[in-house]
Amino acid sequence: MKSKSIAYFLWLISFFGWFGFHRFYLGKIATGTIWIITGGVFGIGCLLDLFTLGGQVEQYNTNLE
Repeated sequence: MKSKSIAYFLWLISFFGWFGFHRFYLGKIATGTIWIITGGVFGIGCLLDLFTLGGQVEQYNTNLE
């Protein structure tokens, strides 16, 4: 089980998602790498992640069951 709190904390400390730490936490290695290379898809992906991160964590946890 992954925690929303930890995911948002990682989003915050990765310069508001630009480095994609939260994506690596959720096992999204490919998009995490893309986030590092492109700066969170030039900031757009970071902003989207702010609003969708809770759902991404829920989806991850649902797929574990």
